[in-house]
Amino acid sequence: MNRITAAVKELRKRLGDSQDAFASRLHLSVRAIANYEAGRMPAIAVLVSLMNTADSNGFRDLTTLFQEAVEKELGHGIVRVAPLGSEEEEFSALRCILRYEGSMYKELRAKWMELAEPVKAANRANDFRASVTAGLIQLVQKGLADGLTDEQIMAKAPKADQIALKGILTMTRGMQKLEAERKGDH
Repeated sequence: MNRITAAVKELRKRLGDSQDAFASRLHLSVRAIANYEAGRMPAIAVLVSLMNTADSNGFRDLTTLFQEAVEKELGHGIVRVAPLGSEEEEFSALRCILRYEGSMYKELRAKWMELAEPVKAANRANDFRASVTAGLIQLVQKGLADGLTDEQIMAKAPKADQIALKGILTMTRGMQKLEAERKGDH
């Protein structure tokens, strides 16, 4: 019995699945599972699915085995990407799209370039800073409307934006003071 055959069976057993349940989990036929457990080599897409299933269930030994099989079939190493969720995981997936060759990546890379162009243009025009500033102004306005102190408002912003936020708070407080004085004169 080869290592992949044994790993497919082992993964199914550790999950407590019947062949039918395992096939359903992987979106495959029962016949395909039976063939893999009888020694037939799964396609790369199935190996990736097996690798991700093993990984998401904490079976690191099987994850590594399936990853090595994928790399052997591809003829080069791969960068594993966990299911998306965190910003770091999403950047990792994007790095894969931008770095690796192959028709799937080529199509994704073309789509990324198309989607990224407006973002690149906005960054070149410093719209990014303007949008951050607008977000900080909204944060100040909401905080003041909610009766928060300057310190409480500052605590709601990322550290990288603290200096800009302090300037916006100072300016806003100054404007409030001028407005109050102006109302007092009338």
